[in-house]
Order: sequence, then structure tokens, then C-alpha cells
Amino acid sequence: MTVKRTVTLSRSWKSWAGSVADLRRLGDETEKHVQAKKEALLRAFDTESQSELEEIEKAKTGSAQEFELDWARESRASKRKDLEDRIALKAKLVDSAGIAEGSLSEIIQEFDHRSFNSVFYEADLGRSYEEDLSISLRKFGPKPGIELTISSTDQAWARQAFSHLSDEIAKGVPKWASMRSDGPRRAVALGMFLVVSVSIGFMHYRLLGPSAQAWTTFVSAIGLGLWPVIAIYSPLWSYIFPPLDVHGEGGSSTGSRRLAFILGIFLTIALGVFVNLIS
Repeated sequence: MTVKRTVTLSRSWKSWAGSVADLRRLGDETEKHVQAKKEALLRAFDTESQSELEEIEKAKTGSAQEFELDWARESRASKRKDLEDRIALKAKLVDSAGIAEGSLSEIIQEFDHRSFNSVFYEADLGRSYEEDLSISLRKFGPKPGIELTISSTDQAWARQAFSHLSDEIAKGVPKWASMRSDGPRRAVALGMFLVVSVSIGFMHYRLLGPSAQAWTTFVSAIGLGLWPVIAIYSPLWSYIFPPLDVHGEGGSSTGSRRLAFILGIFLTIALGVFVNLIS
């Protein structure tokens, strides 16, 4: 008995940004791999079923052979159609209006970048339901961002498809994607806390002079320094750096625009503080 080993490959990205056309392109590339797998399975099925028909021809004669061959051909046609229908890329859209399921083209036509919550590309990949491919794009939930998972007994195909689709997804990962990771987020929070606290402390001392009480300066600096930290660990951070940012044709990433706006405000405040300190 031949041992079949299933390989499962999975990877997630914390952020993805692109146009509706980019979303369609990712679906098209996924569909190419599903189609290649489908053709390979159908070829294997045809070879196997043809061998079964040849065995019947050798083992049976006369009316018994004709009856069994007819039955085998009908069974073969039914199984082949079931396999052909099952192995196809299916898309699902979750938006403010509800859930829509259909082909890639149908879902892209239904897609509205202003109201969607999640998009899923899914396909069964074998005669068992244990083999599948899925790409999930989520704005919200326990795993926001984009996730790719492939399970298949055909390890060579699985690794090739996984590598290619990972590269396609990576094209849409924005430069600020690392800001959704814990390390950079903590570094920004610490940096903002130090900058604001030190700036407030200097301003407090400059306004009140030597008469300023140390504990008042300390409390003011720490208290105001915590505000940007609170903002960084609030939903505002996901608003600035969204896990999923799909824009219309001709548009640009809202994450990039929001980041530029926030940096502009921060630099304006920092420049004002610096001018006050040296004047």
C-alpha cells in the first residue's frame, strides 16, 4: 500500500494594500494553479479508469462484458464530472450587505472597496476534502490581514504554488506593514513617550523657571507623554495602518495618506516645541 503524505504550507501577512485590479490579479494567479492541479488530477483519473475498463475487457466476455463495461463507463463519466465540478476556485465576499459566494468574476463585480469586510478565495484540490487551497483577506477578526494556506499530497505542486502566490501577495505588502508588528509598535510608543515627556518637561521648566516644583514637572511630563502611547495601543493605530487596504482604480493607499498626515502634525508640533526651547 502506497503511503500518501499531505504537506500543509501556511503564511500570513499583517497588512496588504492594492487596487481592485490587484485583488483580481491575485485571484487570477490563484485560479491558474487550481486549473493546473485540476488538469493533472483529471489526467490521472482518466489513466486509472482506462486501466479498469481494460481489465474488464480481459476478464469478461459476451453480454456480461457489455453490461459491466456500460456500467463502468457511466460510473466513470459521473465520477469525472463530479471531480471536474468540485475542483474550481470559489470566491466569497463579506460586506455590509451580507455574504456573497460565486466565481471570481462574479465576486469582483459585486466588490465595493468602501463597504467590504473580508474576501476569501478557496478551492478543493483532490478526491478527498483534506486537500485544499485558501487565501483569506480580512479587515477585522482574530487574524486581520492576509493568509495563504495550501494542503496537498502533491508536494511539488504545493511548494511551487505556495512560492508563487507568496510572491504575488508580497507585491501588495506596504512599506509600513511592519508597523503592525509588536516590536516596531513598542519602539514607536517608547520613542513618542520620550519625545513628548522630555519636550513637556523642558517647556514646563522654561515657563515656570527655577520656581517649578520637580514633582509637578514630572507628573505633567509623564501624564502628557502617555497620551501618544494610549493612542498607539488604541483602534486609531489600525486606522492609520489598516490590515487590509483596497482602493478604487486610480486611487492610492489610505494608509500612506494617513501616515503622511500624522507625520505632518507630529513634525509641526515638534518644530513648535523646538522653536520655543531656543527662543
